[in-house]
Amino acid sequence: MEENKPRKITIKRKFVADGVFQAELHQFLTKILGVFGYQGIDIKVSHLGTEIRIRVAKAEDILKGQK
Repeated sequence: MEENKPRKITIKRKFVADGVFQAELHQFLTKILGVFGYQGIDIKVSHLGTEIRIRVAKAEDILKGQK
C-alpha cells in the first residue's frame, strides 16, 4: 500500500505542472496574439510528441506576417 502513495503524489504534481504550463502559455499567447483574435489553445500529448493547436480569428493575417 505504501508503494501507491508516492505515485499518487507524483500524478497530482504532474496535473498541477500541466495546468501551470497551460496557464502560462495561454497568458503569453494572449499577450502576443491578442490583436489577431486569439481564442485559445488545445494541447494533445501522445507517444509521438506534443501537439499544440492555437485558435485565432485572423489566421490568414498571422501567416502573412501582418498586424
